[in-house]
Amino acid sequence: MKFVSTTKNVVARVGDDSSMEKERNATHSAGCYLVRKTEKGIWQLLLLYQKYQNGVEKYVLPKGHKDGDEETLDVAAKRETTEETGYTDFELVQYLGSMTYEIDWKEYRVIKSDHYFLAILNSEEKEELDLAEYEKEYMAGFVWLDLEEAFKKISYGGCEEFFDIIRKYLASK
Repeated sequence: MKFVSTTKNVVARVGDDSSMEKERNATHSAGCYLVRKTEKGIWQLLLLYQKYQNGVEKYVLPKGHKDGDEETLDVAAKRETTEETGYTDFELVQYLGSMTYEIDWKEYRVIKSDHYFLAILNSEEKEELDLAEYEKEYMAGFVWLDLEEAFKKISYGGCEEFFDIIRKYLASK
């Protein structure tokens, strides 16, 4: 896969497999970099902790698919973050950008774009988790980590450009 910058804010994605043996589909997900400020003034980032039956462990951001064509990315990001973390009292403060990649499944290929927002936790107000059945198999909990430590641990959805935007935004708060 090759990415070519074409004009400001536009990147062309040039596939390295032009085969038509599999159908291609596209999907969008949205999620949050959910942060909070401790009593000592330290910013922390929430990461979901996943542990699979094969022993693989991952730290990921809360995110998931949009529900239908009518749901906007910001609404999807808030809904998914609440479903996966239980937190309800947070505010989206900035759109960070998106990451696009291709997943090769047995029957077809999916071109997936994950959109991320910076969100600030206002309070510890929570509701019961609303995990999908498949998520219950590997979701082991979540952890609040100091920002820089969390950036190093992210298994998916980590992007140095996003980290820079987050650092700059939080430095002004």
